[in-house]
Amino acid sequence: MAGWLKHHAKWILGSFACVVLLIVVGRAFYLNRQPDVCALCGYGEREVYHAPVIVNLSTGEVSEMRVYDPSKTGRNNEISKIQTTGTFSFMYCAGITGIRDTCWHICKVEIPADSKHMVPSHFCSECRERLAASKKQGFVLADYYNDDAFEVFEIVDGATYTIRDYEVTITKGTTDKALEVCVQGKAEGLVFVD
Repeated sequence: MAGWLKHHAKWILGSFACVVLLIVVGRAFYLNRQPDVCALCGYGEREVYHAPVIVNLSTGEVSEMRVYDPSKTGRNNEISKIQTTGTFSFMYCAGITGIRDTCWHICKVEIPADSKHMVPSHFCSECRERLAASKKQGFVLADYYNDDAFEVFEIVDGATYTIRDYEVTITKGTTDKALEVCVQGKAEGLVFVD
């Protein structure tokens, strides 16, 4: 047996090196491939929104955390001057269920503690670099108000952000390690009707 191993050692080591090389190259290709449409930037073809959006890093889903009614004549990034109140509704936000309360001008979601890791294939290389500062797990907030630029905000306990007409606060959720994201509308000059 020892003679056979000595005789075939170069072939065994060469085969092992080839397998390792295939794994490394395959992994690098998988992690660096570009999606048809980037979930974060959309290669310049994404929707624009007035309220902050929540981005699911594991699925690439993007949803507006809408507080105000959109303008009926304008684009998604404009709000109506006349707002309805007196409604409470559940809404689907990037894979999780949230609430919208028009009386208190809020939209809330609870980020589960067991959120999945970021799947790089949903994002272009530029957006992956932009997300590198985040924890690469769960969700991030983004401001999609402008067509040509956007900003990303990390969701961490105790963080507060002001995004145009919105105050965003992130606190501990109702369960251990979960985080609650609350978007509170602060727009002025609107008319509220029941």
